Amino acid sequence: MSEITLPLPSRTLGVAKRPFAQQPALAFSFLVFLAMAIGLGWWQGPGLLRDWRISQNPVTVEDWDIRGGECSSRRGLTDCEADVVYSFEGQDYEKHISLAFFDLSSNDYMVELVIDADDPDLATLSLGLDMLWNRTITFAVFMLLFGGGVFAMIYTALQTAAANRAAANPGRLSVVPVDITGVHDVRGRTHVTYVEHISGRKKRSMRTTFAKGQEPMVGVDETGKPVGVAVRLEHMKMPVLLDSGLNR
Repeated sequence: MSEITLPLPSRTLGVAKRPFAQQPALAFSFLVFLAMAIGLGWWQGPGLLRDWRISQNPVTVEDWDIRGGECSSRRGLTDCEADVVYSFEGQDYEKHISLAFFDLSSNDYMVELVIDADDPDLATLSLGLDMLWNRTITFAVFMLLFGGGVFAMIYTALQTAAANRAAANPGRLSVVPVDITGVHDVRGRTHVTYVEHISGRKKRSMRTTFAKGQEPMVGVDETGKPVGVAVRLEHMKMPVLLDSGLNR
């Protein structure tokens, strides 16, 4: 940074406690993704397991009736619900069947009732067996999205907590230019998002919070571009954004 004079002592220095902040609404987003993953598992998981079992030894039932069967589709994701009653070997049964799969067609579905020959209490629609792999892949994709979101947030939270613990240990400092990508004032505190360019197109994004009256230190690099001024402790990867008064 050619226009910044920031002499650093050749001894170990410490930085302010907890210089890194968690992502905004992290807890809320975590709960939303977790609830969606659990809800999807509760909604479609048992039906998928049931139908995989039925597919091993299926029997088509002749004496059955469907009540309130309906399918709805939104952007290719089709959701079918049906209440069925049937009789098999003198025993009457009543079941609710729920299916979800990906299908871009708008055709009607012709269905039969299929049960497990070894356990007549397990029943599904033939549509469920026809779309079994489709349903399994659709279920897996959404579980990866929701579950992946949960694990990504856990990883980010743990990474931030680990960086704050590492920052508590003094060390030698080196100056690092960063791009300030967001500044938001909330209840008298300034929340700043900044990015370090690692190599090529790789970037590392971080967040920090300044106390009331503090603001990030800004200088210019050798090209004249405004940049944030951060320092990196010798034992850390993530740089700490400094404030203009060097209270950090």
